[in-house]
Amino acid sequence: MLLFAATLFTTSLSAQFLNRVKADIMVAGAGLENGFGFGGSAEVKYFVTNSIAAGFKYETLFTLGADSDEGSASIGGRESYLLTGDYFLGKKKVRPFAGLTAGLHSVGILEANSTNILEVKEGRVFGFGPRLGLQLKKTRLAFEYNVIPNNTGKGIEDQSFWTIKLGYTIGALDVD
Repeated sequence: MLLFAATLFTTSLSAQFLNRVKADIMVAGAGLENGFGFGGSAEVKYFVTNSIAAGFKYETLFTLGADSDEGSASIGGRESYLLTGDYFLGKKKVRPFAGLTAGLHSVGILEANSTNILEVKEGRVFGFGPRLGLQLKKTRLAFEYNVIPNNTGKGIEDQSFWTIKLGYTIGALDVD
């Protein structure tokens, strides 16, 4: 009898936990101070309440840039491993949200100037940023600004960027 009750309790607890876990797969367009980029992200989050979600996001971007004042061009990439937190408004199928991200950004840039000298800048920098968006049923639209502080020792300067993302949410729509 105890084993049967424990099995029912565990199954119920597992179903409630899984109903609160959501995942987002998104494509992104990015803007930098002297360029643009594109890439994607994957995020897994747990809804603590119907309005508050906490999660983890992995993002990767490919970037291209140019600086006409210095006569240089750059190609680069970045990976981000971020903790996320969102606050959702309302309980309908269209839910605006606001949130924050914080975590590690790995930046790598190959830069060529007018004398064809190549320079490589790379490093890992802690960053953070706000985000706003809309959850439209299973479609997610988000605007994020990622603040990456300057780290002149690693050549990481002016690498803050914004992204506009569009994606799909996997998981149940309603969180009670």
